[in-house]
Amino acid sequence: MVCWLMLIYRVPSEPSRLRTAVWRRLKALGAVYVANSVAVLPESPEAGRALRGLRAGVEEKSRRLP
Repeated sequence: MVCWLMLIYRVPSEPSRLRTAVWRRLKALGAVYVANSVAVLPESPEAGRALRGLRAGVEEKSRRLP
């Protein structure tokens, strides 16, 4: 049985660079989008670390936006 990690995120539409950076990072990790702003990855220690890092980056960058 395959277990999955899911990331559900919301970023502002402008500036688009943050949204694009998240999309590119998730694609590079091999994530599959199941809906807008909802991506899944097969569970692994590496995927878990990557998603936690991505989540932290999104939270930090979102706080700095006006």
